[in-house]
Amino acid sequence: TFFGKIRVKSDENSKSSNERFSLLKIRDIFQKDKSFLRYISTFFIFGFGNLIAMPLYPIFLVDTLRVSNADAGKLGALFSAFWLISYLLWGHYIDKKGPLAALHRIFILTSFVPLLYFLSSDIYLVAIATVFSGATTGGVELARLNYITKAAREEEIGSYWGIDYSLMGIRGIVGPFVGIALMYLIGIKYAFLLAFVTIFVSFLLMGRVRRSKLSWPSRA
Repeated sequence: TFFGKIRVKSDENSKSSNERFSLLKIRDIFQKDKSFLRYISTFFIFGFGNLIAMPLYPIFLVDTLRVSNADAGKLGALFSAFWLISYLLWGHYIDKKGPLAALHRIFILTSFVPLLYFLSSDIYLVAIATVFSGATTGGVELARLNYITKAAREEEIGSYWGIDYSLMGIRGIVGPFVGIALMYLIGIKYAFLLAFVTIFVSFLLMGRVRRSKLSWPSRA
């Protein structure tokens, strides 16, 4: 077949690449790469803040603002348009400034999304929040990919991604349930406010991560 004829680079570090991914491996990586530990902890806080608010957005649109299906569709189209554009804009920015500088900017822009929902009494502020959300989503994906690919040694890229996806799974399971619980405990508006504070804290922490001295491993 066509795919069977594709030549791939042999893995000279097959032994290390096939090592079992474990908690011990995670501990070893965190001990020797403090920069990655600070980065991944900060990114976890950012993602958790996002996921607190994520399940509440449609509930707020339907139950509080009484948004019609047509208006919901327009918001979806608005998000998609800015999401596509964001790849081009943030890709250019990452090439010039690097992934951490991009994430620092993205975190503060993303924090406005739950804040605007907190302040919103009509669809207009929600539309602005949708623009912010779409305009940052592609940037998060690009910066995350760029950072981990640069931060990890070639033989450890799989382990770094394993840590990233494991933590993504944890916050993906827990975050939405925390958001729903907060909605019942303190109300949906204050749940948005708490999400804003959480994301804003990650912005402050990313500033420290960005200012710390980094040395990318060589690819020779």
